[in-house]
Amino acid sequence: MGFVKVSLGNEVIAFAPTSKDADIKGPSFGADICLVPLRDPNYDGVDSVTYGNRAPIVVDGPGEYEIAGTFIKGVPTPGTEGKINTAYSVLFDDIRLVHLGVATNIPAEAKEVLSDADILFCHKENLATSLDAKIIIPMYEVKSKDAPKSVDKLVVKRKDLEGKEGEIIPIWSA
Repeated sequence: MGFVKVSLGNEVIAFAPTSKDADIKGPSFGADICLVPLRDPNYDGVDSVTYGNRAPIVVDGPGEYEIAGTFIKGVPTPGTEGKINTAYSVLFDDIRLVHLGVATNIPAEAKEVLSDADILFCHKENLATSLDAKIIIPMYEVKSKDAPKSVDKLVVKRKDLEGKEGEIIPIWSA
């Protein structure tokens, strides 16, 4: 799964939330923006990030968007099972987040938009190394005796990114 919740104060962005019909159930909460990389119950759970009177603005495809001062670029990439995936680059509080969705590779034209991320969320190790990111959040199990310990929650400020280059911080745990 590629579900990620990012927040700053009361503003919440949900990347690839799982729906109520997904293979693995995720949490339910209210989000301001919901980014859907692929039309699939495991990645398009707008219902799970709609809570009470809080319904997100949904971005579900390629293009450029500005929502309440958050800048979003979605680019098409090949996805799993031959489906078209949308990878997202998001400028949120002066931190550039890139979420690859279920991309199987990154075409050259998409690399321009997705390179140089402050924080990269990806589900395949080979893709993590193909893009320059300060922090890499693998959405897969890191199988190495030297693997860093996984965390449940990560708090990052702009100043924390200084000097980082490809640091891996797993959020996945077995």
